Parts: sequence; structure tokens; C-alpha cells
Amino acid sequence: MALDGLFLHCIGQELENAVIGAKVDKVYQPSSEELVLTLHSRDLGALKLLLCARANSPRIHLTKATFENPATPPMLCMLLRKRLGGATLTGIRQAGFDRILFLDFSATNELGDKETLTIAMEIMAQYSNVILLGPDGKIIDALKRVDLTRSSKRLILPGLAYELPPQQDKLALPDHSVEELVARIREFRSKTLSSAVLSSLQGVSPALAREVAFRSLGEDKHLSEMTEDDFVDLEYPLLELKKEIASPTHTFCVVRDDSDKPFEFSFWDLKQYGPSMATDHYLRPAQVPEQRDGTHRPESRSAAGRTGEVCGSGEAAGVRGAHQREPLPAGEGRPLLRPRKLLRRKPHFARSGGPGPEPRPEFAKIL
Repeated sequence: MALDGLFLHCIGQELENAVIGAKVDKVYQPSSEELVLTLHSRDLGALKLLLCARANSPRIHLTKATFENPATPPMLCMLLRKRLGGATLTGIRQAGFDRILFLDFSATNELGDKETLTIAMEIMAQYSNVILLGPDGKIIDALKRVDLTRSSKRLILPGLAYELPPQQDKLALPDHSVEELVARIREFRSKTLSSAVLSSLQGVSPALAREVAFRSLGEDKHLSEMTEDDFVDLEYPLLELKKEIASPTHTFCVVRDDSDKPFEFSFWDLKQYGPSMATDHYLRPAQVPEQRDGTHRPESRSAAGRTGEVCGSGEAAGVRGAHQREPLPAGEGRPLLRPRKLLRRKPHFARSGGPGPEPRPEFAKIL
């Protein structure tokens, strides 16, 4: 389970709607890898924004959770209070579909002059970090300082110019036609379809890549085994994914295993696991991590053996459950496509002669 760049894009959309124009009231640092900004919005009142750089659960989202803070604030916390206290959050932007979110603040310096300060939230597993940048683009400080003993390629130290991590040669879905996306995927002839999708598209997680393969073929073939018809079928889920990214609203899902533990999540309804695994649906991305604490119940749940859906609101009543498995609607000028094989009780595509799926860590440790 990974918080991919496309899911982070959805989080950014929610934050734009909720916290732009909000003022920073207080900054807390519950642990060495967590920051909490308490914000005050004219429309929504008091809000808490969590920035977590833990290696196994990096994330950023609004939260209602309570945190125990140290009696003496750490030095970074004091610095953030000094520089960001009373500042207004003016912009949220993402570096393409990479897992980096920038939060721009209009602050006042010691001389009373306005300045723009930026927090860079980097979500990159063990390299995750929260970095405060000055108006000149230089690093003021960071949650995790990185010197030459930790990296020789990218240093994160006060006074150095901030640089983005090395860019991968991948395509952004909104910027390219379906034909261009398929052409890039076809370059990876030695890989399976899901692996080729993962290597070709920005912001895509392994689960999302497998979903593209499932919706196009119903299985994960090697590209060398795919026919021209198979590549035509691949266009349809890519088109659907492009439409989903462009949509201002999404229905977020959490797939649970046989023991009812969260197994996978996405902003796109995951159909690859078949009817035997329950799927919870949420209307906001922040509800996905919050549900582990019982703060929110799912707007809908679907699973084999359950009768109907339990919906928490009229808005969610139209969410289709994974157990229905109805054919996908036909795209513009395209025939109706149906999955050729439905995977049952398999959290991953089967690999011939290979071992079963490795156990995943619990959702609470990941997101």
C-alpha cells in the first residue's frame, strides 16, 4: 500500500478547497517525524493539518486526531512558530505528479515586511521529509537534515538551495493522449503490462498499475505476448483514468482482506480483487487514513455475501460496490469492453510458478 502521486494530487485538491486563506495559529511537533499546523479558516473554523515523514507512513492531510506534545518544543518547532505564526496559506502546488506537495505562506518577517515561505512535503518512504524554504528558494531548516554522511547526491541543510529529487522519465497522464501513453508503455517489451505501466506513467502505484492491466485484459500479460487487440483494449482504462484525474471529485476506496484489515487503497475503485474482499468507500481522501482511528465510518461498503450497500449519505448512495462487477461503460466511439477473467481471492495477479503474495503491513502503519 503506497500513497502515490495521483492520490497526493487528490489530497492537494481537498486542501485547496479547505485551507487556502487560512491562518497559522500554532505549530506543534509531537515527534521527531511529525508536525501539526493548527489553522483557522474563516469558513471552516479551526483545522489541524498533519505532516508526517515516517518512513512507513508518510502523509499529509487534515485530521481530527489528538496528539501528545512534548513539554519543551523542539528547536525546529520553535523556528516554525517564529517564522509561520500568523502566516496565511496562499497556495498549494504539486511537482507534476511526483509525491511532493508545496505549501506557500504569506508571512511577516522581523522587520515587518511580507515574505513568501514554503513548506515542501516530500513523501518518499525512508527519504520522506518536511522542509521549510525561504523566499530565495534556500533551505531554512528541515525535519530531517541530510548531510554527506547520508547522501552525496542531494543535501538537505540550512542555507543550501533546494533542489527537486532526480526526475524520472515518465509521462503525466493529463498531458498526453491515450495513443502516446500506449506507445510509451509498448517500449517495455520485456516487462509485464502492470510493470510497464508503472515504468511509464507519473504518480502511479503498483496497485493502480495492476488495476489498469486488469481492466484492460483481466490478467497481467507480458507485453511480448500481447496482441494488437490487447493494446487497443488498453486504451480504455487509460482513458477512464485520465477522466478520473480530471474530475474535481472522487470516491476513495479501501480494500480489506479476509480478517477485515485494510489491504489496499486508491482514489480509483479497485476491481482487481474480485468479490471476496470487502471494499469501503469514502468521499474525502482524509477519511482514508482517519478511518483507522474510527473517526469516520465508510460511506459505503461492498463485499460478497453482504446484502446491498450501507451508505452514510445520499451523495454516496450511488457508489457501485465491487461485488456487482457490472461491465464498464463504453467510451466514446469504443465498443463495450468486458474483463476476460475475474480474479477471485487473489490480492495480486497470479504469477506462474511463483510464490504467493507477500504479507503487507497493516494499513495503520502505512497511511
